[in-house]
Amino acid sequence: MNIIQKIISLILTMLGLMKKKAEAEVVIPIETPRVYENKQPEVPEPKPIPLTKAEKIYKTALATLGEDISTLIENEIACSEVVSKIINQAISDFPAGVLSTADLNIKLKQSPYFRQVLEPSEGAIIVSPRTEKINGHTGICLSNGAIASNDSKTGKFNVNYNLETWAKTFGVKGRGLKIYIYEVI
Repeated sequence: MNIIQKIISLILTMLGLMKKKAEAEVVIPIETPRVYENKQPEVPEPKPIPLTKAEKIYKTALATLGEDISTLIENEIACSEVVSKIINQAISDFPAGVLSTADLNIKLKQSPYFRQVLEPSEGAIIVSPRTEKINGHTGICLSNGAIASNDSKTGKFNVNYNLETWAKTFGVKGRGLKIYIYEVI
């Protein structure tokens, strides 16, 4: 019986060890890892940067090239009307339909949106105001020194001058008129 007791004792010891081993092994529940979509954060569409008043005048002048937009006066003397309409599209409280270069010069001089300068920039207004006996002219400065104005022969708004040809035509050596340049503030 000795042997049987030893075998039983051995079996019980083994069972006890197995029980202790099973107790020592703690089962930790493992969570299933979350699967995230590779989703980029939503970025709002960038808002367009609003154009400055000078850029609006410039872009409107470019869009008007080749068109006859005078409706109030005959084409031969419609330059102020056309330029004031283009300005009005960019600056709504600037009067559209100004019919005289002298009046346009006064309105530009008095406007809180313009200041007189010596060098033109894109979107600047150039005006040689009429006198009692001599017709004046006005236009809008574009890039590279180009000046667009109403063509008296065709009635269309075209690139007709640059600063040099403007001065020769309307300045001291031409019609003898003063030349004013106004840029948008």
